[in-house]
Amino acid sequence: MKHGLFLALTLASAPMISIDAAQAPAQRPVPKSAPPDAHAPIAPFVDAQRSPIVAPDANAPTTASADAAPTAPIEPWKEKLADGLAEVRRLVEKKEPAEARELCERLVAPNALLRWKEGALADGGWRRSLARVAAPVLEFAGAEPLSAPARAEVRFASGLAAVVGEDALGAENAFASAQALAGPGELRLASGYQLATVALLEAEALREKIPEIQQKQGQGASGAPPSVPQPAPQAGAGVPNEPDPLQLARAAYLRARAKYAERLRADWRDADTRANTELVSKRLKELDELERQRKEQQKKDSKDQDPNQQKDPNEKKDDASKDPQKPKDDQERKPDESKPDEKQDEPKPDEQKPDDAKPDEKKEAQQPKLGEERELSKEELSRLFDLLQQREQQWKKLQQQLQQARRAKVKKDW
Repeated sequence: MKHGLFLALTLASAPMISIDAAQAPAQRPVPKSAPPDAHAPIAPFVDAQRSPIVAPDANAPTTASADAAPTAPIEPWKEKLADGLAEVRRLVEKKEPAEARELCERLVAPNALLRWKEGALADGGWRRSLARVAAPVLEFAGAEPLSAPARAEVRFASGLAAVVGEDALGAENAFASAQALAGPGELRLASGYQLATVALLEAEALREKIPEIQQKQGQGASGAPPSVPQPAPQAGAGVPNEPDPLQLARAAYLRARAKYAERLRADWRDADTRANTELVSKRLKELDELERQRKEQQKKDSKDQDPNQQKDPNEKKDDASKDPQKPKDDQERKPDESKPDEKQDEPKPDEQKPDDAKPDEKKEAQQPKLGEERELSKEELSRLFDLLQQREQQWKKLQQQLQQARRAKVKKDW
């Protein structure tokens, strides 16, 4: 199996939807607003351009606009749930994410009877009592909401539509909700895998913004050759102090690794999850190597700044200020005395050492870096699969020993 980023979003059960790698977003989508699900609160994405969300003050007076029209309730889906999911699948394949997500909201929208029940329970009094008495009748008539597994399927389909629409935040919310609502089974495993893949896609997009990665790929913004480092923007020169893409990518990779680890704890035999976990580990090592190289470059730059060289401009200014005071005759009479001064101004062999060291630095820059990726050979892949098979056999033996221990007969006292 070739190791790499498995961007394909696959499903194991029949009523669920799947999209392939060609339909997956190639870069990190811009987060858009998506209705959060109360069943699965999740942490927000790490986005430098996202403004912080401020909770509204409950005591602050609210002013409603007179022109604002009340929002109409969502018309519920009147057909079967399977037909609705099939329609969502068709819209996703046609790359119509907005229509697909709207249909998902219709699938879980309450009908008129359920809206009356919710309003009566909120009002209280005799209407609340009436709503409680009518609850069995409403359930028999099919007015009650969908079950948790059914809502999990709808939320999963909404997450796939959000991925096609390049809505990372909406996809994360939908997959997290599906994982929380689904019971033990394939749907929960698939939701966990997709949730980790969304974080991995975000990390890959942030990695492309790192200057060293752009130089390696020949996509530098300044058009400089890959071996020439680009100058970082100065914070005091009128440029906003933007966060480092390397640190943002590291945070996204760590979040993806945690999600994949959770998925492996549920079922460690999934090949795609193991491959993506290995990719995340390689990316983190690459970021560590880039950070180490940055620190070494900073140390070299600080050593190159010799304090003796910084005093030379001041000494030259002093000499220039003294020269006009000397008479011209002295300069004409003593031509030989100027020769030692000229010899002193000549560069010394010791001072030419930094220039002589430049070819070595160029050779080091041309050498391959330690953090560069490489594809695994067939022998390494075979050894990896053999190791996995040995682990699986050990696990089976452990299960057999546990079963035999449980079947052991207990000695009777009589």
